[in-house]
Amino acid sequence: MNSDLKFGEDLANKVVQYLMKQTQISNYHKEYCGTGFYFDGQNIFYTHFFDGYPDLEHYQNSENRYSGIIRTFHEMMEFQDWLANQSDRKLSGEESQDDFYSYNQRITKLRLEKLILES
Repeated sequence: MNSDLKFGEDLANKVVQYLMKQTQISNYHKEYCGTGFYFDGQNIFYTHFFDGYPDLEHYQNSENRYSGIIRTFHEMMEFQDWLANQSDRKLSGEESQDDFYSYNQRITKLRLEKLILES
C-alpha cells in the first residue's frame, strides 16, 4: 500500500471503461467509506464517500473539512492520464496529516485490479 509504482495506462483505460458502465467505484457500508470515483455522465469526481454515496457537496479543505471532492475531471482522457500516473502512495491520503484519513479505505492499484478482474 506504500508503493510508488504508477498504475499505468492499461489499468487507467479499464477503470474509465468500468466507470462509463457502472458509474461508481467505492465501498458500500455505513458511515465513512473512504475515497472513490463517481461518474455523473459528464464529469468524473475523485471524492470521499459516506454511506456508499459520493460527497459532492463539499470541496477538499473547505470549511476546515478533509472530505468531499478531491478533484473533478471534465474529460475522460484527462482522468485517464491522471490515473495512469498515480500510485498507492500518491492516493494514500498522507497529505491530510490526519491518521483517520491516511491509508483509510483509499483507492489502490490492487483494489482497482481486483474490481476490473471481477467485472
